[in-house]
Amino acid sequence: MNLNILIVDEEHESHALGRPPRDLDYCLLCARRAINLREFGEAKRELIKALDINPDSLRALNLVSVMIEMREEYRQAGSNS
Repeated sequence: MNLNILIVDEEHESHALGRPPRDLDYCLLCARRAINLREFGEAKRELIKALDINPDSLRALNLVSVMIEMREEYRQAGSNS
């Protein structure tokens, strides 16, 4: 499945649900996807947007800690190769 199509579909779905495409949930969705793809720079950008929307979001703060942990594991795996 083409990820570009998936992103566009989710953006359209967000509009259909009456939410702007850059709401907190959308930022967190993009951050989770980026973390899963090991695109940590993109995840960081999305998490910054999410925390700008709601600095007290426990879901965003949790994803920050998940990203940091996964990034460290990813670096360690690369240094063991």
